[in-house]
Amino acid sequence: SIKVWSTTSWQAQQTLGPTHFDAVSDLVVGPLGAKFWSTARDRSIRRWDAATLECDLQVANAHADSVSCLSVGASETTLFSGCRDSTIKVWDRDLRCKFTLVGHRGPVNALLAVDGHLFSASHDRTVRVWRVDHF
Repeated sequence: SIKVWSTTSWQAQQTLGPTHFDAVSDLVVGPLGAKFWSTARDRSIRRWDAATLECDLQVANAHADSVSCLSVGASETTLFSGCRDSTIKVWDRDLRCKFTLVGHRGPVNALLAVDGHLFSASHDRTVRVWRVDHF
């Protein structure tokens, strides 16, 4: 589950719902601060409104296996998700899959979108750099 914590008392103030059905594997905050996204081993991706802390969009079966990591583009219009099945998916602002990046030979562990490039790290012991400024 995703909890909101007080930084003064270090106590959980709220549990966000609906909760994921399995362990949460990543959470990424958009650079504009209006949205954040979460993913879990249940293969789902959820988009949250940062002001209301409510889930406003979700995809139940985003990948064929557990989703391990997320990264969001600078304009918050593109989301990237990495999976244990070695793929990376490119999503639009409405969580519609626009493209699947294939190249890793092991689970994708980490993603970072910077200046039109996506860096991906994998269990295959490689880091790949993808040009993604056209998405």
